[in-house]
Amino acid sequence: MRYRLLLLAGLFLVPLTQTPVTRAQIATRPLQAASRTASVPALLTHAQAAFDKKDYVTAEALFTQATMLAPRNAVAWAGKARSDSYLGDDTDAVVDYTTAVRYAPANAIYYMRRAISYDRLEDAPHALADYSTAIRLAPDNADTYFNRASFYYNHGQYAAAIPDNTQAIRLRPTWWQAYFDRGEDENQVDLFQAAISDLTKYIQHTARADCGCAYTERGNAYFSLGKYTQALADYEQAIAIGPAGYGEYNNYGVAAYLLRKYAPAISSLTTAIGFDPNDARAYYYRGLARRDSGDKLDAITDEQQAVQLYTQQGDSARAQQAAAVLRQLQAAS
Repeated sequence: MRYRLLLLAGLFLVPLTQTPVTRAQIATRPLQAASRTASVPALLTHAQAAFDKKDYVTAEALFTQATMLAPRNAVAWAGKARSDSYLGDDTDAVVDYTTAVRYAPANAIYYMRRAISYDRLEDAPHALADYSTAIRLAPDNADTYFNRASFYYNHGQYAAAIPDNTQAIRLRPTWWQAYFDRGEDENQVDLFQAAISDLTKYIQHTARADCGCAYTERGNAYFSLGKYTQALADYEQAIAIGPAGYGEYNNYGVAAYLLRKYAPAISSLTTAIGFDPNDARAYYYRGLARRDSGDKLDAITDEQQAVQLYTQQGDSARAQQAAAVLRQLQAAS
């Protein structure tokens, strides 16, 4: 399962998606002497400019100056908090967002951003409470629904994520990432036809280079419905776009086997095993493909490996299934 990144709403309502960095990765710029005597509005403007340039250390220093000059200025505290978060310090970010909320208790974005920091600190109850408060204060903010959906997904609550992504889509009908996320959620709760619809919308409106994961997810939905031809076509697209990993090659190989395309099944499953030498499923299906293509000797080796791995992993049902195939092979050899 992928871990979904959260959308950070900008300080001045400008969405941001940069990955947080650490202080050690950024050279601190010396503050200009003029900034020490600047007015609070000027400090905030300079701080925002530094932040936009990804100079988070300078931004934090300027926002801190603003909080010292105007201790009740919520924008200054929120800016400092956001800088903290991008510097990887979510503990300080929570403290600063809390101060911002104290002076601007109706600002939904501050609650949403504090929720993100709480979640990074693995404080799920406080994160969820803040998301809910943000939605109550601003029920038409699509970002909050999208982020809470990602929160639910990352915590394995897929059914709860679907209505939030639906709300995000209702508020922003061309937010194709929300369609992808909802499709991913729907796959997790066996709503495969709905997942195909959502993932198709994403694919139709997104650059092909960014559709690898969508083809994989849609392929999984087709596979679960027994539509192996469509699944195989989607896995082929995912592999072609890249970068493909174990999952794409494994799924492609199984779908190819079920369509009696033994040579590509064997090749793809061999690649999957290269990614994960302990994957019993890949050995099991490669053994079947080798058996059905007449290579019984290598099929026996694969099924022996599958039995061993399934047993080690505590999957007795599949271990017995592989053992039954192995016995048949040994009896026929």
